[in-house]
Amino acid sequence: YGQGSSREHAALVPLYLGVKAVIVKSFARIHKANLINSGIIPLEFKNKEDYDKINEFVSLTTDNLFASLDAGIVTFKADGFEFQAEANISERDKEIIKKGGYLNFIKDKIDILKLFRNRMLKKKLEKKLKIKALEESKIKKCVFKIVKI
Repeated sequence: YGQGSSREHAALVPLYLGVKAVIVKSFARIHKANLINSGIIPLEFKNKEDYDKINEFVSLTTDNLFASLDAGIVTFKADGFEFQAEANISERDKEIIKKGGYLNFIKDKIDILKLFRNRMLKKKLEKKLKIKALEESKIKKCVFKIVKI
């Protein structure tokens, strides 16, 4: 699934249609990465024969999708039978999907870095202000000593 020169668009169209997961027999590597980057869960039938038991009009249900995703196996119920699909993806890919795609994933990372940077700048500023206050207190003491002489 997802081979050829249009594999990037093949991930964008399901995104715009509101698709949350794609279940297939196998993926083209780049297309699978594009689905993940779009926040769409790429799943593969555990038993390839289950593919022939469903059609595009079957309603699928599952319980606690993200927990199942973490386990790597998602169980679906479909019109009288159950089947399993595997999520053969890395922990990083799971995190990207849970954030809703790569852009959201990166945005969160940038926000965390900005927060960290702001805290570091604040600490640096506080340290400089303490040093400046200490230097000023020494100057005042010096001035005070000079006045006493």
